[in-house]
Amino acid sequence: MSGRGNDQRKDQSEVRVPIRQLPTGVPGLDEILGGGLPEYSFNIIAGAPGCGKTTLAHQIMFATATPERPALYFTVLGEPAIKMLRYQQQFGFFDHATMAASIRFINLSHLVMEQDLGAVLDAIMKEIETSNAGIVVVDSFRTVVRKALNGLSEMELQGFVQRLALHLTSWQATTFLIGEYVEGELRDNPVFTVADGLFWLYQNVERNSIVRKMQVMKLRGQESVPGMHTFRITDAGLQTFPRTFGLVGQSGQVKGQRRLSTGVSELDELMGGGIPEGDSLLLAGPSGSGKSTLGTQFIAEGLRQGEPGIVAVFEEIPAEYAQRAAMFGFDFDTPQRMASSRSSISVRWTSPSMRRSTRSSTALRRSAASDWSLTRWSASRWRWPPASALTSASRCTA
Repeated sequence: MSGRGNDQRKDQSEVRVPIRQLPTGVPGLDEILGGGLPEYSFNIIAGAPGCGKTTLAHQIMFATATPERPALYFTVLGEPAIKMLRYQQQFGFFDHATMAASIRFINLSHLVMEQDLGAVLDAIMKEIETSNAGIVVVDSFRTVVRKALNGLSEMELQGFVQRLALHLTSWQATTFLIGEYVEGELRDNPVFTVADGLFWLYQNVERNSIVRKMQVMKLRGQESVPGMHTFRITDAGLQTFPRTFGLVGQSGQVKGQRRLSTGVSELDELMGGGIPEGDSLLLAGPSGSGKSTLGTQFIAEGLRQGEPGIVAVFEEIPAEYAQRAAMFGFDFDTPQRMASSRSSISVRWTSPSMRRSTRSSTALRRSAASDWSLTRWSASRWRWPPASALTSASRCTA
């Protein structure tokens, strides 16, 4: 009898409640989060003004809101919704049909100014109950906290945050609280203790360039990729560059099963038939020794065999690179216009300030994986250390 009871308890202990993962709509972010955003989670998006918090919240909101489970965006003493939308509609993720059917903006400024936190909580819960909202955003939640600190103790504030999280989870809403926090508040602010997820956005000056970075400091229930991840804001919205170093999404192809010609038959003979497929070859030497020329020949040979290529240039623009290749009899202009062909080439210029960032390598890796199963890469004139000049020519499987 006791043995059967132990077996039943063991079976019950092995039952796990599945957590559905929501797509964020932000390229690369699902990969950082380990597959997507945990449904019904209580999250904080923190960072200094101008780092992309509001844009990130909108992009996730437009990707997940539906007429059945709409999104509610509560504004608190921030910019008016009409002004916010005037800027957000410039991004590619903004969809007027979704906006009309699945997203509502609600201003809570008068409640925060005139009444207590209980009234604010009641107003939020009433709107959620009425609309059956699936996504809830409060911008800026720190404004609510500042107002509350004038008359509440830290324990009372923590109780409010806990009740808010409990109610929102009970109504099966995925929540984002946006705030202009500083890292010094991590230890003492009760909101970080209650949160299931904490996304911290930064923008720093590196070599006279602004570099945006994101860190997932906390994410309950699943494994995220630790560390800083570079991201950028374009006309399409946010795009992240995960620090996964190509360790996810492997193709399963084995390296070195065949050798690739360098384009120089004598060098191929010296190397036993060429470069092993999937390997990286580092060419080092002084200026004028022929490193870039050999990289160009490697790419040209791939095009001749019907293999697409990617060229990353750091110290000249793509047009100049193609002109220099033409001096050796290689036509790189025509293949660049054949994006859908296997005999195509992409020449990318990358800012020198981004050389040590994952953004460059991730962008090139995505280009290789987007359309081509086999790709030749050549990175031209990448100087490191400063006293030497080198070219990396490699063949990768995407």
